[in-house]
Amino acid sequence: MKIVVFDFDNTLTKERGTPRFKWLVKRTALFTLPIWWLFEKLTHKPVFHRKMIQALKGVQLGKLLDTSEKLKERSAVLHLMKIFNQKGYRIIVLSYNFKPVIENYLLKRGIEPEIYAPSLIIVNGEIVGYSDDWVTQAYLDEPRNAKRVILKKLNIVPNIAVGDNKKRDDLGAYYVPSNRAGSILRGMGGQML
Repeated sequence: MKIVVFDFDNTLTKERGTPRFKWLVKRTALFTLPIWWLFEKLTHKPVFHRKMIQALKGVQLGKLLDTSEKLKERSAVLHLMKIFNQKGYRIIVLSYNFKPVIENYLLKRGIEPEIYAPSLIIVNGEIVGYSDDWVTQAYLDEPRNAKRVILKKLNIVPNIAVGDNKKRDDLGAYYVPSNRAGSILRGMGGQML
């Protein structure tokens, strides 16, 4: 079976979800999260995602999902995903965004792919932390290589990878930049499929 892997933020959407989620956290986190992001970039120590999840503790899952529904869609990439699905490809989404956000976003659009993304622990509808499953841990412990780590553990080599960052998302034999999906649909899509 042929496999196609999609990124989520800035690939299936026209924006990243994290900036929208920051308005759900406590005010102090608004000031500290950018510092932790910069610290991670400078030191290569994986801290930002843990700090983001800590900042979301106490937030109602419904508010997070409502916020995710406002993400602008990249319709050409979503259409490409649906075509691959109709052609019998195994569709996988690998993303640093939160699994419930991705599931909600795609279900609203009638798409149900396999999703490998950080999972949240929800108690009484409230975010209380992150899961300790191996997928979540890969994203928290190996933020630069998490997608490759996950594919290796699943023993998957995608035929096609679609994303917005070649360095991070070029995971298959053929890489499709998300901003080129429209031209592929218009031009060479039939050849690739």
